[in-house]
Amino acid sequence: MLFGCKKKRADPQAELSLIPDAPLDSLTILIPFKGEASQLAALLSYFSTMEVHYPVMLLLSGNRATCLPGEYPNLNLQVFEFSEDTPFFSKLREGIKQLKTPLVAMCAADDVSLSDAIKKAGGFLWQNPEYSACHGYNVKFSEEAEAIKLLRIDNFTPSIDADDPLMRLNALMRRYQPVCWAVFRTQTMQAISDNFTPDLNFMFNEFLWSGIAALTGKIKRLPMIYCLRRKDTLHLMGHPLYAMLESPQKFFSEYLAYRDKLLAFLRPASTLDQTSLERTVDLIHACHFSREMLPSTFNYFTDHVLANPTTSIHDPAINAPMISQPSPGKCAKEIRRDHRVYRAFPAFLNPEPIAEIHLPRNFVRKLIGDIKPYFG
Repeated sequence: MLFGCKKKRADPQAELSLIPDAPLDSLTILIPFKGEASQLAALLSYFSTMEVHYPVMLLLSGNRATCLPGEYPNLNLQVFEFSEDTPFFSKLREGIKQLKTPLVAMCAADDVSLSDAIKKAGGFLWQNPEYSACHGYNVKFSEEAEAIKLLRIDNFTPSIDADDPLMRLNALMRRYQPVCWAVFRTQTMQAISDNFTPDLNFMFNEFLWSGIAALTGKIKRLPMIYCLRRKDTLHLMGHPLYAMLESPQKFFSEYLAYRDKLLAFLRPASTLDQTSLERTVDLIHACHFSREMLPSTFNYFTDHVLANPTTSIHDPAINAPMISQPSPGKCAKEIRRDHRVYRAFPAFLNPEPIAEIHLPRNFVRKLIGDIKPYFG
């Protein structure tokens, strides 16, 4: 290289454009559902309008399937029904057993997984066998009567692509962002679902979902918006701080059960002895837990427990100050498309960290065009 010359960085968008769509016989879209029928209907209508030709597998709780297949004749729907009280992770395990394709796009019924992004993520996995999962950035949004609010870019950490599984686990937990609603190798999802434990806290099952994906292969984050996720109330037991406050004894016992499942994947390839491997995995998770468990919140809750030993983390009067989320600020830009209004907020328009989020200049206009069929 000549003195003073800098190596030109690869253009992420140019690389993205070279990825082909996943072959039609390679991928199934899987949607577990137990919620608002209108949200599932909107997602299926969107996939139908976008002419998605991959099979769409629905895992429905209760009597929710009666009117679905006839309403979406353009979709290849596969419907599996479960009793209303079937646990979420048990339902997933049974559904995944029915898959016939090598790839599966896991989609939440109340989110908007973009059809073109699913095709690209599947195409990347089709070309790169060392990767177990592929996704992109998420957009946090809220749907209100007067407007669709585009709040921020969520889930943006770089690809997890170290060769060593232990280093991939470290990269995942050091800056934890879930790897759940993404495209996976079916073999990976089968390994994940075989280890789901309905009795475990939701958080530890989520950690298993993401962690086993990282231990069985690399995880790619493509420079594209993959999914729009609804802004909702923080699920208390999905967060380590509140799980700890509810029952420290249960937290540690469930952590050890979860950790043992990870160790079963790590042991065969690890050169560490059992004690050293356990210690290393514990320290990796301590990095995550220490960041999430704020001393001020421990102090606040402990003071209430000292005043009343039966104090519960589920008491709204107690947890309201702890689960309040920061305001997105004022709307920075209002965009009108037909009868719809989209309000874009600063953390969406100018996402950070800028060194890690690589979106094209026209990403706002493109996204609104992509989601128009969903919102109508």
